[in-house]
Amino acid sequence: MTFKLTPLALLLLAILFTLSTHALPTPRPLSAPAPSKLARFTTTSPRIDTVWLIDSLPQVAWDQSSLPEGATLDITLVHPDRDPIVLRRYVPASKGSTLVNVPPTISAGTYSLLLTAFSGRSTSLVANSVVHSVILIEDEDVDPEQETPLRISDNSKTSTTPKSTPKDTDDEFSFKKQHQNAVLGTEQVQLTHQPTKSTLVLRAPYTVGWSIPKPLEHARHVRVNLKLVTADDKVTTVLATNVDAKSGFMYVHLPADVPLQSYRIKVEVMGKGRKFVGYTNRFRTSLPAFASRSTSA
Repeated sequence: MTFKLTPLALLLLAILFTLSTHALPTPRPLSAPAPSKLARFTTTSPRIDTVWLIDSLPQVAWDQSSLPEGATLDITLVHPDRDPIVLRRYVPASKGSTLVNVPPTISAGTYSLLLTAFSGRSTSLVANSVVHSVILIEDEDVDPEQETPLRISDNSKTSTTPKSTPKDTDDEFSFKKQHQNAVLGTEQVQLTHQPTKSTLVLRAPYTVGWSIPKPLEHARHVRVNLKLVTADDKVTTVLATNVDAKSGFMYVHLPADVPLQSYRIKVEVMGKGRKFVGYTNRFRTSLPAFASRSTSA
């Protein structure tokens, strides 16, 4: 008995033959096993024991000089007791750095950061780099002993806050989140109040007010630093720090011992690993009426 193949049967056979000779590409694995002789490259940021805030945008940077042309990177957080979390995929290695989004759903803890280099968008591994001990914390101060209290610079006799030395002012008064690789935002802080006079008197109170930038409007913890800076943005003294941004304004006193010259007040609004900056108008400082300053060494 002979069998005739119908046109439909012939079509099905042709499709099966095509699929067998043109296999679909293998999906790129989330965490591919590294061969024994896999090349290594250097991750320049973050370093070991770097602290990242959950729901922030930290930077990851690497040395691309040892990676082949056209290579792409997968960036993954690895924890011994949890599933790996891919932060970015197919990042061109030639960029040398990128921002990664630490999702708000991730659990706090100590992770390793794995950078895996592939040949183009294939599954062929070419190199990897690991940074051990990247610490993820919530968007709040988890170490009370390192909490920076609100401090206001005021040299009047009624002030009870400890006086800092200019040498370490900028480091001491920058609250904890400033050391978490805060990304500088492009949006400028809009000031709602600022001194309007071109000359401000030392030790006199002035109001500085601000609005919270839109990217931080729904953040749980947003803080403000107020700094007296020169025309070239060098910090002369810190007027206030770790101020709750929701207060919207702050009375500041210009210290009696700052040099008489031109300044601005720099307003830093920080939260979720990001920082936004604004400035008051320029002004000059002057002594109070009938006051004098010794010119002796």
